[in-house]
Amino acid sequence: MKEVDLLLIKLFDISYQKKQVVISQRYEKAASLRDKERHYEERIYECLVGKKEEVLKWEKYENAIDEYCIKEYGLSYKGNINDNQLKRQIKLKYLGI
Repeated sequence: MKEVDLLLIKLFDISYQKKQVVISQRYEKAASLRDKERHYEERIYECLVGKKEEVLKWEKYENAIDEYCIKEYGLSYKGNINDNQLKRQIKLKYLGI
């Protein structure tokens, strides 16, 4: 499995956890998860583009990740999915299904 796919799984898991924490109104935990989420977005962007932006541009990172996910797996990063859906799509792709 590619490094970017492993990072994506972690990112989707954190993103899903953050949404659940926000629903339960645990905002400190949500802020901590948001910071982790941004760290993974930056690392994935580096894997996809090969370089890091000098000025952090989160929207650019999110768009690049979303385009990759849609192209490779038919799932949108900006959509409402969780890491299990992504893991399933990655496994299906590697199996050739």
